Amino acid sequence: MSIIEQRYFLETLLAFEDGGKSFNELLRELKISPGTLSRRIKDLKKLGLVEPFLAEEEITKAKYRLTPKGADIVSLAKNAKEAIAEIDDKLKE
Repeated sequence: MSIIEQRYFLETLLAFEDGGKSFNELLRELKISPGTLSRRIKDLKKLGLVEPFLAEEEITKAKYRLTPKGADIVSLAKNAKEAIAEIDDKLKE
């Protein structure tokens, strides 16, 4: 199984589209188990798609954000989702 097919991989990656988020913010948004989220973040970091950082307003709280490579992949993933939705609509006609 490719990494992109792993459960919650794309959902986790796309959650960073609107900016950096903490682990707990991601948990609330994605509604997945902490263990699964931890594995997905580890995968994303290993691939160079997200990076940890300290937010200026909360320097004691680590957050994660997209790297430039991650932003490129998010753009491709969004285009793919839109294409799949368009195909689905056409199949329903």
